[in-house]
Parts: sequence; C-alpha cells; structure tokens
Amino acid sequence: TVVRQRAPFAGQEHGGEPRRVDVRYRLTKAGDVAFATGAYDRRLPLVIDPILLYSSYLNARYHHVAIDAGGYVVTVTERSLAGDQPQGIKVERLTPDGQNAVYTTLIGTDSFLVEGVAATAAGEAILAGWTFSGNLPLVNASQEYPGDTDFTNAFAVKLDPSGGVVFSTYLGGWASDWANAVSVNGA
Repeated sequence: TVVRQRAPFAGQEHGGEPRRVDVRYRLTKAGDVAFATGAYDRRLPLVIDPILLYSSYLNARYHHVAIDAGGYVVTVTERSLAGDQPQGIKVERLTPDGQNAVYTTLIGTDSFLVEGVAATAAGEAILAGWTFSGNLPLVNASQEYPGDTDFTNAFAVKLDPSGGVVFSTYLGGWASDWANAVSVNGA
C-alpha cells in the first residue's frame, strides 16, 4: 500500500518570533512512520503539525471513502430519509481540494447497506453491499432481483467519472448473500 501525505509543518517560537524547522516523514526499520527534523533548539517546545488539506462534515450514518489516481475523493453514504433506517445510497465525487462536488448520485429509495467502495484510476466508482430491497434501479444488470425478501441480496454498482450508472446488478442466489468489500485492478 502506498500512502502519500504532504510534508508536515514544524516550528518554534524564539523570543516571540516564529521560526520554521525542517521536517519530513520517515519510515522506521520497524515499519512505523516517524518525523525526521532538521536542527532546532531542544530547550524550546517544537510544534509539528501535519498538513490537513481539507475536512468536511457529511450528514450520514454510514460512510465509505475511496480516492482515485487523480486525487478525487468518492464518498458513499446511506441516506436516512425516515427514522433510523438507511433509505437509499448517496454517492459524491469531490474535487481533490474538497471544495466542489463533481457529481452527487442518488441510488434507490429503500434500505441498501454499502460495505465497500473503490475508485479506478480512470475516476470510476464501484460500490458493493447488500439489501432486502427489490428497488435497485438495474442498468446493464447481469442478474435481476431474485424476488425473495426473506433473504438478503448482494449488489454491485459502477459509476462513470461524471456519476452516470455504468451498471447496477444483484449478485447471488436464492439464499442470503452479502458483498462485504470491493476492489479494482488495473483493467
């Protein structure tokens, strides 16, 4: 797994004047992430502050996030329209700075539980989960709704980079089925 993070900020206050201290992340022999600093006055407090690009509050009970190769952030939440039960899926693709939504797509109106989301290098979003509902809007489906609400049914949905549904399908057979995660490969 590759994790990329902007270099943190470090500094000290000398006689009321702030002074920057060189700092970077480093990987220890044990595989932990630590800080490597340049010269600083060890008699004074050193403040190291990782850079937060942005944060956002999403009004949702469940939340899944994936980041594509371009730095776009895909968020998936189950919308609660009534009571405590999730009612449909909300997928958003945010610009890398988090300031704008490229799209917001709403899928279904019943209880759908998303268990995993992945983003392709091309900016597509793939999500998977399970439901008791027969209300998944099917697009290029490989499987229709099995028709039995006594069992859970797995589902998968793929969205293009602008939020259009490429495919949405049920997965599984006549007993309960769950999709608990999703991943993508280079193809």
